[in-house]
Amino acid sequence: MRIVQMTPYWLASTGGPSKYVASLRRELGDRGHHVHVVTPDAGAEGAELVSGPFPVRDLRAILTLRRLDPDIVHVHGSVRDLFAALVHRLGRPKVRVVFTFHTQPITRQFLPGLNRRRHDYGVVSAIVARVLLRKADLITSVSESIISAHNDGYDLDIRHYVRIPSGGDPCDTGDRLADAPPASAAEHRGHPVLVSVGVMAWDWKVLGHLVAVRAVDELRRTYPAVLLLVAGDGPHRAVVEREVAALGLGQHVRLLGNVSPEPLLSASDIYVHMAMNEGCSLAIIEAMHAAKPIVAANAGGTPEVLASGESALLIEPEPHELAEAVRTLTSDVQYRRKLGARAREVALERYTWSVIGEQYEAAYRSLLAHPHGGGPRL
Repeated sequence: MRIVQMTPYWLASTGGPSKYVASLRRELGDRGHHVHVVTPDAGAEGAELVSGPFPVRDLRAILTLRRLDPDIVHVHGSVRDLFAALVHRLGRPKVRVVFTFHTQPITRQFLPGLNRRRHDYGVVSAIVARVLLRKADLITSVSESIISAHNDGYDLDIRHYVRIPSGGDPCDTGDRLADAPPASAAEHRGHPVLVSVGVMAWDWKVLGHLVAVRAVDELRRTYPAVLLLVAGDGPHRAVVEREVAALGLGQHVRLLGNVSPEPLLSASDIYVHMAMNEGCSLAIIEAMHAAKPIVAANAGGTPEVLASGESALLIEPEPHELAEAVRTLTSDVQYRRKLGARAREVALERYTWSVIGEQYEAAYRSLLAHPHGGGPRL
């Protein structure tokens, strides 16, 4: 198959959606398909760059699709790109158009004042989005909660969709604590090393980091060498830095910026994820693959991935509840290992890029097997 992925999330973007698109491209390529990425992202290395003001960018996108002549146009998160894909389909009726939702809509604020942009759609743009989405051959979402939130917040009236979640790469689960520079086994033996991953661009992720920081403030009374390693960066990093300074936690919290989470997970005892409005977190799935015990906020799409008491502990995102969960796991090694082992089993069964690629490949083939007229609702 010839597949074009249209995406605003590419190399200049940080966070799960850009990694999702890149990983799906790799997996589909490994399966023998010809995959191109079309993006307005300035970091368009390895992709077709289509940029410019309206309608220049849109015309360039349509012309690029005409030149690439795909069987499938897979649009990631951008209704504007969906418009270009549907216009292209007018001249190529056999083309199938897939649209994927990656992120929760911006319909509320968890930390007022952090995000000026409060809404994804205005009244008119929501109507346009609703019309265009109905023209797609298939809608997918990484999380059922994302679809519900878009329907509730913007009345998009999405009735038929397929949940295809995020994936991860299986990894070595050996204990390599001594290999990770942020912490050493000798210094922290018996004192939990926690890891939290999340970009500091959205208020619900920033507040999640603040919950983790405040929990460390409580935990240091029990564990004087407790350490929280935070991976992620963004325009609101200073909010977290101020909290760390105000609580005097400079020896207990390290904000590491945009670093690879793999060595941090290897160094950690527990992965914590208090983000309030996730869809399907790649960071959580990577922690599952690393067989780490996870404490996560019981919010958004996270309960679709993790079963509390079985593959993780799901809690209300409050500092005291997080501190209590960390104490429980720190004091019960067998339970900690059980949660981590089960999380890895679930990840290998449901959340690898091989599984996700297979699901999309099957969806594409099913769409192409149907005569034009909307395709199957899988």
